Amino acid sequence: MKLKTELMLLCDYAIIARDGKLSINGIFDEVRLQKLPGGLARAFFVATIQGQPRTSYKLELKFQYKDQNIMPPHNINTVETGSNGKNNIVVELMGVTFPKEGDYELKIYHGDDVIGTTTLKAIQVQEPKVFKMPN
Repeated sequence: MKLKTELMLLCDYAIIARDGKLSINGIFDEVRLQKLPGGLARAFFVATIQGQPRTSYKLELKFQYKDQNIMPPHNINTVETGSNGKNNIVVELMGVTFPKEGDYELKIYHGDDVIGTTTLKAIQVQEPKVFKMPN
């Protein structure tokens, strides 16, 4: 079986329990920023991979804008699939910066092969106007 992703997303928080259950809070696919460059102090990248049962895979996560890396590539420790051929991955991302508006891609690589991609849209929004009451 060829290695692939079943689930890929960004969220506010995620954890894998001792029994392997994945808990995800605050899923999002866009970031609204008041000024650019802007960013996120913290986010979590979550993926579920499926491949050969009881097999080890060395994976790499890249966060890109128009094929340029936004952050240094993140080597995901060797991931071993269970008897069902699946495994959950949680990566904490700190200090993510968005230089421009647009679509940013997170890609998981196994060697030179992209096994999954998800998109995050960065949008600049207007600062709210403050109205003053006359004296």
